[in-house]
Amino acid sequence: MEDFAQMKPARSGLRTWLLTDTPASPRQAALGRAYRRWRRFSSNPLSMLGLAILLLLVVMLNFRILSSRPGRVVQPARDAAPA
Repeated sequence: MEDFAQMKPARSGLRTWLLTDTPASPRQAALGRAYRRWRRFSSNPLSMLGLAILLLLVVMLNFRILSSRPGRVVQPARDAAPA
C-alpha cells in the first residue's frame, strides 16, 4: 500500500507542471505559455485596472440587453429644433 501523503499531490504541483522546461505534450506547452502570459499580464496594476473596466462594461451591456423589453421602440427627442 502506498502512503496517503505520497498519493496527495503537492500544493505547487500544477504550477511546477505548467512551468517545466521540458513539457511532455503540446497541450502542456500551450498551457504553460498561457500561464506565463497571464502571470506577466496580471503583475501590471494598470493592465488589471483596464481588464476590470472592460469586464464592467461587458456586464453593464449584458444587463442592458437583458433588461430591455422586446418590441420597445425608442422615440426621438421632441425638444429638437425643426430643420
